[in-house]
Amino acid sequence: MSAASIHNQVRGLSPFPGAFNYICDHGGNSLHLKIFKTRFCTEGIAGEPGMITVQNNKLFFKCGDAAIEVLELQQEGKKK
Repeated sequence: MSAASIHNQVRGLSPFPGAFNYICDHGGNSLHLKIFKTRFCTEGIAGEPGMITVQNNKLFFKCGDAAIEVLELQQEGKKK
């Protein structure tokens, strides 16, 4: 999906039911994230589509054409 369509999906689903993402670590454990707020990012974020990058303490999801910056999220079992 394009970065703009993912950003619009997060906006449309926030706060309920919310946009979800599962992230797997190197050990195969999955982490469930609920994403509430993103920003469409046109900056040059390196990486392949689907990669998660942290730059300057900011979380980015690389998409096919650009990237989105995650501004607000909630980890499974934690408060927002």
